[in-house]
Amino acid sequence: MSRIVGPAAPPVPVQNTPLDRSQLAVLTEAELDAADDDGLGGNGEYQDLQACDIDDLREAVAIEAEALRRVRSSSDQARAEDAYRDGLPMDDERAALWHLDLGVGAACVALVTLGARPVLSCNGGEFGSPHVFPSPLIRLYLEDADPVRLVDLANRAGIGLGIWEGKIIMQADTTDSFHQFGRLVLADSDARPTSTLSEDRA
Repeated sequence: MSRIVGPAAPPVPVQNTPLDRSQLAVLTEAELDAADDDGLGGNGEYQDLQACDIDDLREAVAIEAEALRRVRSSSDQARAEDAYRDGLPMDDERAALWHLDLGVGAACVALVTLGARPVLSCNGGEFGSPHVFPSPLIRLYLEDADPVRLVDLANRAGIGLGIWEGKIIMQADTTDSFHQFGRLVLADSDARPTSTLSEDRA
């Protein structure tokens, strides 16, 4: 869920070139402390997902895959998406994919497992319901993520990367790319030794 604070849709030229850390903003403790009240990264409804781990990602990929299958197979995808949202459990954030937009939720969790901090996401109204942005995107801070690994995984998923006001913008034509990104991160993490994963998040 996102409530935009400031410019809604920055015109970001996306690319899959190496990220220049000197162009990236670094979050301060004061910004993080104020996030619950003021939002973060331009999102007035920012929610902190940083406690998510690889098990959460595994569950998110499975839940999102089934939800996407149901919505895409419907003759009225907008209504099916609304029904999906209305049916989300209120007492289980993981089962509800943290109430993130369908199609980008697993990717947000994947970014957290890489060490990044997603602050805004939108599926671009892909299924017919009105949304803030015209195409699927995620806005994030790099934080502890490996920029080379992030670019490689995004490139393999067909997601473009750009930088806007110090934040990374991930953008694609369809949520398929973002769901694939979640799957790729999961497969990549499963293939890495546990000690390596711990060092990545350190």
